[in-house]
Formats: sequence, structure tokens, C-alpha cells
Amino acid sequence: IWYLPLSYLNGVTQYVIIAMRRQHSITVAFAIAAVFNLCANLLLIPRFGYDAAAALTIATEFVILLSFVRVLHHEGVLLPFGELSWRPVVAALVMGAAMLALHPFGWLAAAAVAPFVYGAALYVLGAFGAEERALARRVLGKGA
Repeated sequence: IWYLPLSYLNGVTQYVIIAMRRQHSITVAFAIAAVFNLCANLLLIPRFGYDAAAALTIATEFVILLSFVRVLHHEGVLLPFGELSWRPVVAALVMGAAMLALHPFGWLAAAAVAPFVYGAALYVLGAFGAEERALARRVLGKGA
């Protein structure tokens, strides 16, 4: 599961690179990541098994991200990753704490409450600006 935030970030960054017409850089980044993943898997999986495979999945996403950041830096378009991600990270931590607190009542109770806690935390942290609120109103049919 821990590869997912990096994968999401890489996906969004790919669109930025495509918008800059640097698609070739994406191919190079994935080629580098594939070579890294293959070599690291051959070296580490025989000794550490599936734990190594899991860790290398995360590491491979990080290799892709580093390649993408290099392209963005070269183009002078470095995205403010910290500014964009701190609210979702804090909200996820709050959600995780709520799920741990509810775990004695069963996993179903924890899972049922999780999305509401996450959404509330995002709201309290100010993750939803005027544009997001206007979009939500349009989608929910409460204004146009």
C-alpha cells in the first residue's frame, strides 16, 4: 500500500511532463526504473523474499519520481510537492488514529468511519478551497 502515494504523485507529474511535450523523458524514467527494479529484485529477493519485493516496489516508484523531478527541475517547473501534500498526509494520520481507536470494535466499524474522518480532517485543514467547494456544489446539484 505504501507505494500508492508515490504512484499517484508520479501519475500527476507525468501529466505535467506531457503538457511540457517531454514524453520521451517519461520513457527514459520508466526504462531506468525497470533496470533498477530488475537488478534489485535479482539481488535481494533470493535473500529476503517477498519483503524485498514489497520494499523494492516502493523504491522503484521513488526512482521514477526522482527522474521526473530532474526533468521538472531542468525545465524550471518544480511542483510544490510539500505544499500540495501536507494536508492529505495529516488527514491520513488523523484517519489512521481514528481507525486504531475503533479497531477494538471491529475492522468494519473502523473502515466505516474512516472516509468521514478523512474528509472532515481535510475540511478542517483547509484542503477545500473556493474552486473545490464550487465544483462540489455543481456536482451535487446545489447551484450552478
